[in-house]
Amino acid sequence: EDVVVDYLILAKLPKNQMVALLVAAEHRLIQERINLVQDAGLEPRSINIDALALIGAFKAVSPHTKGVVALLDIGYRVSKLMVMEDNIPYFSRDIETGEYEITQAISEEMGMDFQLAKEWAYQPRDKIKEINEAIKFVLNSLLDELSLSFGYCERNLEKKVDRLYLSGGGSKVKILTDALGKVPNLEINLWDPTQGFKIVPSQGSKELKEFAPLLAVAIGLAIS
Repeated sequence: EDVVVDYLILAKLPKNQMVALLVAAEHRLIQERINLVQDAGLEPRSINIDALALIGAFKAVSPHTKGVVALLDIGYRVSKLMVMEDNIPYFSRDIETGEYEITQAISEEMGMDFQLAKEWAYQPRDKIKEINEAIKFVLNSLLDELSLSFGYCERNLEKKVDRLYLSGGGSKVKILTDALGKVPNLEINLWDPTQGFKIVPSQGSKELKEFAPLLAVAIGLAIS
């Protein structure tokens, strides 16, 4: 009664085998989230987690991706990492580094207010060297966590990642994407979760495309 248990079949394999995900959550925690939605005047139809929502959005726009790829959604405080083979997830984790830590490091190291630091994170202009130095610790921390995760997948799961797909607000931080692009034997891609959807032309269509990487989890939740 205290725990809700559910499962999801991720893939069916030969010899009557399958890859399945088993989930257990406290009923109290689920009810708290249902209450929040209902208090906003909405009625929840389903409950999902952001990691699976991200995978769902990626599969919707790239249903035939082959090989071992990783998805990294760089959020405001937390980044979500998923590793998949042939669109079947095998590894997922949170990395406690996001857009906030990058902006905060710039603000503290360069002595400027947070909003200006955020602008410089997106558009470093002629301050690339100074900003690189300011975020060196945060950047190295994220790269180290990615290296540890990919190493684990290669050693224990026999999954060697050769492509990384970026989404989230942090994917628009140029210095971060440039640093990831220097990782050996790793192809970096920015993906558009709105690709493949029919978007009605409007005055905001250009802005929608510009900020599409921020919508990956929301789109995944909407189609789950």
